[in-house]
Amino acid sequence: MNDEINEEMNDEQQSVEPEVEVVADEPTKKINVDIGGWLKYGWELFTADVLKYIVSALIVSVISVVTCGILAGPMLVGFFKCILKKTRGDDFEYGDLFDGVSTQFLPAFLLMVVASASVFIASVILTFIPIIGQLATFIISSSVALIANYMYLQMAEMDETVEVGKLVDMAKASFNRMKSEYIMFMVWALVIYIIGMIGAVICLIGVLFTWPISLIAVTKSYFDVIKTEDEVTVVAEEVVEENI
Repeated sequence: MNDEINEEMNDEQQSVEPEVEVVADEPTKKINVDIGGWLKYGWELFTADVLKYIVSALIVSVISVVTCGILAGPMLVGFFKCILKKTRGDDFEYGDLFDGVSTQFLPAFLLMVVASASVFIASVILTFIPIIGQLATFIISSSVALIANYMYLQMAEMDETVEVGKLVDMAKASFNRMKSEYIMFMVWALVIYIIGMIGAVICLIGVLFTWPISLIAVTKSYFDVIKTEDEVTVVAEEVVEENI
């Protein structure tokens, strides 16, 4: 009798045990490298407040040159922070350009040094290879610049100072997001690089126009690629309409 009771109790316990459902890993989200869309966004947001972007680019450029590049990285973080505010529908003050100096000086400075040194070393090594070496240097320079910009954007989003040891992890994370569409991202990096060169050719003054446009476009691509979702709450067209 006791055996029968025990068997019934065991059956009841087994019947109420929850079934374990095996969930397959979700497929990796496909990245849409929308070069035309990103550039269009950059142009429209830039033209919505041309003067403020030009003055900001001038301030960042002058301070970077005057400090011999020491504040170039931190100032770029501040510039990206101002762009992020614009993309979310907020305005920024020129004082915001210095936020990177106060919050992300060391990591931003080290990133600029490492990125510049990497490009320099690569160019020195590859310069002995005719044509192919110059082409490889061009590709490496643009690729390093794009990844560095994504890292500066991550710093711009943070209120706390990024630990220096996390810089490698940030670079890996950015590269891992891009590697599924590596060829297209190389094209995107080259496009941004060429736009910057065009601005430099136009008596250097053109940089004040082309640089903000490219940084805004890079910011939009950052939301679409690195953040894996579009967090830009205000599209450029709406900003343009508000200023008409």
